[in-house]
Amino acid sequence: MRSYSVPYSVPYSDLLAPIHSFLKCETPDEWIAAATKKENLDIVLIDHLICELNDNMCIYNSVSNNYVRR
Repeated sequence: MRSYSVPYSVPYSDLLAPIHSFLKCETPDEWIAAATKKENLDIVLIDHLICELNDNMCIYNSVSNNYVRR
């Protein structure tokens, strides 16, 4: 098995800073605790699916609006 070394370690807070700046708040610990419960997996996955579908529809609409329909 090959092992890889990381030249330096970046604190999570540094990695998450741009996300927190964009969202204007951090995810509450209570939400994370609820979202990681096995009995809530279906809800979290369905919510994620809906977000992905919305993103794809926005991309599709953006691309399709760039073409002239004749």
